[in-house]
Parts: sequence; C-alpha cells; structure tokens
Amino acid sequence: MGCKSFKPEVFYTIPICGLVFGLVCASLITNHWVEGVAKFEEGGEDGRVTFYYGLFSGYKSKVVSSLTLGHALGVVCLHGQCMFSCADSKKLDIEDILGDCPYTNVEGDLFFCENSEKSSKGDKTDKVCDGTTYNSTEIGRDESERMFGVGLFATVGMFLILGLIFTLLSGLLGVFNAFSNPIEWYTGLYGLVVLHSISACLYFLVSALYGGLFDQQLKNNAPISDVIRFGDKNNWSSNKGSSLGYSYWLILCSFFLHVVALALVGYFIYKKYKPKRRITEVSAEQKRSDHTNMLF
Repeated sequence: MGCKSFKPEVFYTIPICGLVFGLVCASLITNHWVEGVAKFEEGGEDGRVTFYYGLFSGYKSKVVSSLTLGHALGVVCLHGQCMFSCADSKKLDIEDILGDCPYTNVEGDLFFCENSEKSSKGDKTDKVCDGTTYNSTEIGRDESERMFGVGLFATVGMFLILGLIFTLLSGLLGVFNAFSNPIEWYTGLYGLVVLHSISACLYFLVSALYGGLFDQQLKNNAPISDVIRFGDKNNWSSNKGSSLGYSYWLILCSFFLHVVALALVGYFIYKKYKPKRRITEVSAEQKRSDHTNMLF
C-alpha cells in the first residue's frame, strides 16, 4: 500500500462511523427516548409521576403527598400490546391489567412493585374482587388502549439493530478503501456508497416510525401502570405531558452523519473521475479538429 492509495475523504468516514456507532449505543443505554410527567386528571390530590423510557427499559418516580417511590421499568408484551412495568414478574403485571378484575392504580404498584415476594408467585390472596370489570369497554374503560402495539415497536428495534450492523460494516469497508484500491465494485467505493445509503435509510426509518408511534400512541398515554390502570377515585393522565427525549434525537443525528459520509465518498469519486472525463473530452475535441483539418 503506497501513499498513492491513501484517500483522505474516505478516511474521514471512518471516525464518522465510529461516532455514529457510539451515538446509537448511547441512545440505547440512556433510555431517554420519551420523557414526561403524569398528573391526576381531576386535580385535587397532590401527586405526579415523572418518567422516561427507551426501547427496552426506563425509570419512573412517583410523588404522592410526601411519599416518593422510584422504580426501574422494563418492557413487556402480551396479546400484541406492550407496556413498561416496574414489577419483578412483568408478565403477571400485564396479565392482571388485561384481566377481568385488575388492581386499581393505587393497588397495582403496591402489589407488583413493592410486594415482590407475593407478586412473583402470583399470590393474590389479599385481592378483593367485587365483580366490577374495570377494563370493560361497556363502561368506557379499556386498559389496552393506553398501551402500544408490538408490531411497530418490534420493527423499530429491528431496523435499529440492522443500522448498527451496517454502520459497523461501513466503517470496516472504509478502512479497507482508505488505504487500498479494491478491484470488485462491492468492496470498493461504490460498495461503500451502498452501505452508507442503507445505514442512513435505516436510521431515517427508525426516526420516522418511532416518531409516528409517539404521535399516535405515546404522546397522550404513557405506557406505565399508573396511567394504564384506572382508579376508584382518580386517574393519572400524561396528556400533553410527554415529549421526545435526547436519546431519540441521537438517532436522527446518526442519519445526518451518514449523509455527510456519503457526501465525502461522492466527492472523492467525482474528484477521481473528473480528470479522466476531461482527458476524454479533450481527446474527442482533438479528433474532431484533426478531421476538419483533413477536409480542408
């Protein structure tokens, strides 16, 4: 590998790929895709739930009067519906919510998040069910409407993982191309263009799909048990209290960084082949001139 093989524009795409990889990993670790606050719908009682969550986990802090409780959250899905639960046995938590006689928003966290020994065994001996079906659509209460669908959520996660893989491949191929001249097109500059294009498209799709999920389902109904469960006296509401957090915007930044990398590779290709095109044009012009001189 000589100095003539070194391509500075292509070399600059390597740290860009490293930066994108770090941003996406930071987005997954920090879990601030959505941030928000839930309050009692009817006011009156003093209380608030501050929460944030990402694709797979999050955290919430509930303050009621002078009592403060904090819990880690994890995603759980059942029958095509998903939520973030603070329970040790998250499956039992969502099964209770979607059951015929769920705990209220006061009882739910006390049993599943505070009383982990009983909840992990599914021991509901202290539960008193008076026959009221809290999630019956006949009385306008349907907890599943306050959750989010698993289909779009799974698609976002799949595209994000694929984006990470293609970013890594882009970086490795960038190293190969920065110091050598591959013969095959798919291992050369055009292959690099394809990889960066796919990566950019994947991150754009993640941003667009999750933005749509937020606008349609997450913005007005936080998928945490406090908001999902109904109460005997008062209900929690996160209406207009949620916003997209910085972890989400890191994904959009990753999209733009891949566009920058594409521009660098495209500029090098243009710079590399422009002299050849110029020589070809001059040669064609010279031939036309010689032909004209021969006629006269």
